[in-house]
Amino acid sequence: MPLRFSSWIPKLVEEGAEKMRNQISVLAVMVFVTAAIPALTAQTVEVTYLNGTVKAFAENAAGTLDTTPTEALQLQSGQKQVDIPYRSVTTYEYHEENRFRLGVLPAIAVGMLKARSKRHLVTIGWKDESGDAQTASLETTKDRAEGIIKVLDARAPQVCAAGKRHVNW
Repeated sequence: MPLRFSSWIPKLVEEGAEKMRNQISVLAVMVFVTAAIPALTAQTVEVTYLNGTVKAFAENAAGTLDTTPTEALQLQSGQKQVDIPYRSVTTYEYHEENRFRLGVLPAIAVGMLKARSKRHLVTIGWKDESGDAQTASLETTKDRAEGIIKVLDARAPQVCAAGKRHVNW
């Protein structure tokens, strides 16, 4: 009786294909998990310091806002850093505004053609160590602004209780 290759070759190919699919699936999961770890651990938010009373920063200075410490927000631009203690925060506000101000007719014309770009601003007020009032107006993306507000809601509850939280989603 001759040996028939046709009976065992397809089975062998099918088993090899199944192993290959499993290996690719495991590799894909490992790549996604590895890529997600930095995103989950990153607690710094890219911001632009627009203006305020902080003398350490120039207007429109690019920087980061670190929400990892439990005692204070850390605003950093270049080599300079300012801590904003959560217990000293007196007010915070989120609002958005149009990036470019247009008249009525140009606004209608632009609005018909494309969505107008927005600026997402977070303003934080606090008292420094000497008791002087300080403010910082920061620009960031909408998602990052929502994250900053949620952190302030959780870590500066005295502001919510005093009714000095202003958020217009």
